[in-house]
Amino acid sequence: MNVYQMYVEFGKRPGFWLRRTTWPNTCAKVIGMGELVGRAPYFNNPDVHADIFDLTTGALKEANAIIPVPGTFKTWRWIQPPVWSGEPEFDPKAERILLDVPFELNKKVSRLGARWSDVLDSWWIAEDNATALGKLLALGVMRKT
Repeated sequence: MNVYQMYVEFGKRPGFWLRRTTWPNTCAKVIGMGELVGRAPYFNNPDVHADIFDLTTGALKEANAIIPVPGTFKTWRWIQPPVWSGEPEFDPKAERILLDVPFELNKKVSRLGARWSDVLDSWWIAEDNATALGKLLALGVMRKT
């Protein structure tokens, strides 16, 4: 995944953590993202802002840095929050209902609000979206157990 896809996976909000494969002992917390316009996976390459930290100590190295080349796939890794941050781990299944979607229904379920998760390797819908879930189940989509 590139950084834009991570942002979408995280609920289109900042606050997730990254490592760059070329950064020794360094991590970053995404604090801002330009507007996602255009098609995935690059969304017209908006700026990504992050605070850069020493991975071991948590010392701030640079505040509000612009992340270079966030659209590259082999450069960035999504990580759980470092222990020193005091933040809880991200659970990609939280508040999501996982779906078993036949390939031929992919476009229909997407139009109804279901989203694909690279992290979960599954289609999902928000738990609080009962209307869309009802329509998906009526199509023959099944909940994963």
